[in-house]
Amino acid sequence: MSLSTSYAYRLLLIFGLLLLEFSAEASHIVGAEITYAPYPATPVNPRRYLVTAKLYRDNSGNTTVDFEQTVALYARLNACSPTDPTNVTFQLNRVSKTNTGYVRCAGGPGIEAQLYTADITLPSSGNWTLSIAEANRTFGILNLSNSGNYSLYADAELTIDPASVTPNTSPVFTSSLLPYICGNQFHRFSFSAYDANGDSLVYRMITPQGTSNSDFCPQTIPVVPTPHFTIDPARGELSTVPFTLTAGFYIMAARVEEYRRIGGNWRKIGSVMRDIMYPVSGGTGNRNPSFTSALVGTTTQPVTQILRVVPGQTLTIQLAATDQDAGQVLRFSTEATTVPGVSFRGISATQAQLTWQVPNNLPLGRYSIPVVVQDNGCPFNGSESQTLNFLVTTQVLAVTSSGPSNLAASFPNPFHDQVQFQLPRSQSQQILVTDQVGRTVAHLTSRADGTVVWQPAGSVKPGIYLARTTDGSYSVRLVHY
Repeated sequence: MSLSTSYAYRLLLIFGLLLLEFSAEASHIVGAEITYAPYPATPVNPRRYLVTAKLYRDNSGNTTVDFEQTVALYARLNACSPTDPTNVTFQLNRVSKTNTGYVRCAGGPGIEAQLYTADITLPSSGNWTLSIAEANRTFGILNLSNSGNYSLYADAELTIDPASVTPNTSPVFTSSLLPYICGNQFHRFSFSAYDANGDSLVYRMITPQGTSNSDFCPQTIPVVPTPHFTIDPARGELSTVPFTLTAGFYIMAARVEEYRRIGGNWRKIGSVMRDIMYPVSGGTGNRNPSFTSALVGTTTQPVTQILRVVPGQTLTIQLAATDQDAGQVLRFSTEATTVPGVSFRGISATQAQLTWQVPNNLPLGRYSIPVVVQDNGCPFNGSESQTLNFLVTTQVLAVTSSGPSNLAASFPNPFHDQVQFQLPRSQSQQILVTDQVGRTVAHLTSRADGTVVWQPAGSVKPGIYLARTTDGSYSVRLVHY
């Protein structure tokens, strides 16, 4: 949708003033996250890790405030007490700065991602929490009262378990396209993560926290949960819910928990989180582009459908997108460089191609690869992220179908609060969920695209369940813990 030059200028000026207020009131902090991986040394020391913190700051030109060259990393066992003798403090050193941001038009908000790393050795096994605290958040955040009085807190959880053969590598967020809202329209972003160990990942929104000047332990702050976004617990897809548009800045946080089967039991072995501030503006009338389909071989399927692959396989997916605003130019991208074997390129004005050469030694499990389409509308670009989902497996387990062979799998599985799977046929169908003795515990109806979501009632006990269509053409085993 085209705009007059004067109208676009006024909108850009308004958003610029919003950014000026954001920057001028003594804060440069936009967000933060922490990840870790075993230190690459021989022999492997199960207590030695390379820790990376990513800090996001405003560099729009309205502030010269920057992070320090070093940032304190606090490590604690179990519950947090600032006087616990087992606490350890390390120093993270800044190694790089990279410009990123919400949009790419001149005069739009500027965001810089700074990476800090440290080689640390923890003194013992156990359940460790690694955290950072940065003061202070910007004044005027709409869902946090007196926001300038509170710091930003971020952490990562790490279990060092002698019973685990493989030292844990944390999930890593695969997209740094930060959320923003432009107008009262649907937005979709990705908080999906890559796990090098193939562990089962579960996503959830959490309440942002802060710390005091004298205590690094997390503290409750008077924040209201984000009124704009919800997260898919299985895919990490961040999407807007219906909302009343009030322009300004907001904060939210999400956690990615990882589970691994150890000794026959599923155990939580770690987590990472992202705390982020995002802008909301009235928009310019520019409408977001959207992905429309995925072509796998000669089969066109919904972008949301799970793709089954085996180690060593090369899979090529052609993605198509469209924009409702005539004359706008689309560009495609992915930041999933943390996923080995992934390549991505545009092949036409409305299409892109993702190729994944699945490594032979990639652990079996579920993997997500986010892709992004953006237009060139100004002063605000429109965008959409889609999360492509893959199941790396060597065989089909407990899944049968009389239809085509493009079977989907449940995820996450095992699960706790919610599980999702997609039927091969895009139509509404009835599903029965039964326990191990054949008793029906739930009646479900699939969505029009074949997606099925089950959130067990509190009376449903942990165990193995079978979900099947009433005609018996499709079934899948679900493990509830």
